[in-house]
Amino acid sequence: MADISVGAGRGRAELPPRTGGTPATRAFLFPPTIKYAAPPMALEAFAMRKFLTELRGKTVMTGDGQILGMIDNFVVDTLSGGIAHVLVTPSEDVEQRLFQSDAAGRLVLPFKSMRAVKDVVVMDIGK
Repeated sequence: MADISVGAGRGRAELPPRTGGTPATRAFLFPPTIKYAAPPMALEAFAMRKFLTELRGKTVMTGDGQILGMIDNFVVDTLSGGIAHVLVTPSEDVEQRLFQSDAAGRLVLPFKSMRAVKDVVVMDIGK
């Protein structure tokens, strides 16, 4: 959850007695200060923000350069609404027995292992 703190109330404050002899209520001449601290995970997610349609058809490779195939579809967790897995149509060079696959023969890779999205998608896959 993000932390939000407000430096002043609704634009009014009570001044202490030393500023004019008696307490007085004055309107601020400036807006209240609002500080927002985004959690580090949110900043990482923002840096990789993409539409799923932009990712479909992209080449998927491991961090060491092995091409796994092309993104075909995604699996969504219906309870949380988050993306659980990436479905990848494997390239001819991939040994499918090393990876989990679905009934259609696509590789089922955890979405959380996606590390970089540019011309290709880099997945951090531990075999």
